[in-house]
Amino acid sequence: MENAYENLFDAFSEERANKPRRTGLTIVRDEGLGLHQAEDLMHVCGDYLDIIKIEQGTEALYDKVFIKEKIGLYQDHNIDTMPGESVLEIAIWHKVHEQYLKNAKDLGFALMSISSGTIAMRQKIRKDVIEKSLKNGFKIISIAGRKHPEERLSLPAVFKLISDDLKMGVYKVLIKAEEYRNGFGICDSEGRIIKRQIVRFLEGVSDPDALVWEAPFRNQQQDLIFHLGLNVNLDGIAWDEGLSLEALRQGFIGEKDKKAYLERKYWEDLQKV
Repeated sequence: MENAYENLFDAFSEERANKPRRTGLTIVRDEGLGLHQAEDLMHVCGDYLDIIKIEQGTEALYDKVFIKEKIGLYQDHNIDTMPGESVLEIAIWHKVHEQYLKNAKDLGFALMSISSGTIAMRQKIRKDVIEKSLKNGFKIISIAGRKHPEERLSLPAVFKLISDDLKMGVYKVLIKAEEYRNGFGICDSEGRIIKRQIVRFLEGVSDPDALVWEAPFRNQQQDLIFHLGLNVNLDGIAWDEGLSLEALRQGFIGEKDKKAYLERKYWEDLQKV
């Protein structure tokens, strides 16, 4: 894509991964966009989005023809779609998840999000759902986190869950932006990223690129990009913030441009101009 400035500016630090990409994923929330809104979204920043999550239960309320048309629009721009995890959990609860997976495939969904945020799910059931989802041709993003804020969850247990999921063929594992308490979490009480917790996660997994970080707020996005680079995988992005997130990734806003200049000692060069 040739941008408005004819690619005059390069990214300030490492090269941005190109689509289709394995790293630097941007996962955007669609919580009820109309078709015209979705078309506008594609015109504005379709080149910068990788996955759109049709969530908050909205996928269960759409007209079938409409949702297939919207998913098809996203597919035309090389963007995969996935439903939110809550409807799948309800389908598991009602023991209709096999039919749910078949219907979701027919609608055009390419990924499935697997969690236990709504219902308590034994590991055997969770494993069965992952296997059935893979068998139906879905890529899987599993979620590492707890069902209740007061639940104690140790990092070694989380690392084992991540390792087991990846061995089963899970595509990515999402780390929720939870407040640190009872042994788990990556944020402080005000939602700011705790760097030492990020470092502990990176030290506990074999492939850091397999992780996706939930970051719905700008300060979280900026901190994760600053510490992990512009090709960090980010989830929870509002549909109208995809373009500004890309500007943040590439260093046109935020602190990353300053970091890049300092690393490359460009400040001295600028003083000579």
